[in-house]
Amino acid sequence: MNLLFLGTGAADWDIRKRKNGEFFRRFSSALINGDLLIDPGPQIFDYCEKNDCPALTDGVTDILVTHSHEDHFNTDTVRALQKTASRRIWCNEFTAKLLGAFFDCCTVVDFKTEYTVGSYKITPLRANHSSNIRGEESLNYLIERDGKSLFYGLDTAWIPCESWHVLKQKKLDCVVLEITLGDGPGDYRIFEHNNIRMAELMLETFRKVGVLKPDGIVCASHFSKFAHEDHGKLAARLREFGVIAAYDGYRLEF
Repeated sequence: MNLLFLGTGAADWDIRKRKNGEFFRRFSSALINGDLLIDPGPQIFDYCEKNDCPALTDGVTDILVTHSHEDHFNTDTVRALQKTASRRIWCNEFTAKLLGAFFDCCTVVDFKTEYTVGSYKITPLRANHSSNIRGEESLNYLIERDGKSLFYGLDTAWIPCESWHVLKQKKLDCVVLEITLGDGPGDYRIFEHNNIRMAELMLETFRKVGVLKPDGIVCASHFSKFAHEDHGKLAARLREFGVIAAYDGYRLEF
């Protein structure tokens, strides 16, 4: 698989305050093999413009939505994508209702149910993350194709037990974990986002029980601006336990 990070920031990155020459993160989104988009957020086309790749999303056939928070999901983005081609959308039923005229393009997914999405098998897994919509539950995704497997875990604090029971049956080639928070104490967001120590503990278990293959790759994303202002220091800290700190435009193959 080819995984491209279109954005790696949490909701506290303000694109209106971006300055030329300064390090910046857009809201988190990712593109797999050019045809599977995870989270149609509001800044995808900004990535395409700034990186001179206006046709980057032309090949997208399917869109996975994790949840309806504004940094992950934007109806104008979906509308723009649907103008050029019909894309299938996979999401929670409450998120689907926000799409109005595009509801017919949606498949409402259930936890722990495997779906065929183009050439992929996807399994939506429960996340531990709040929503603005009553009844909506956030999703993580297990994505498999051609013998390769990826766990995409944004946004969630820890991994809920029922989701772990699915993952522990797998041998993962790549894990994308959110590390929204740093090492500092007292951040209330810890109840729906990971800090560095939480991610380190989970990965110790992933490796010990063999869920992550010996040559498996771990990337982190969804970084809070105010917890991780210096990317170099963050990258060095995460390397201590074998994690790559992704940035906008980071691409990997596995």
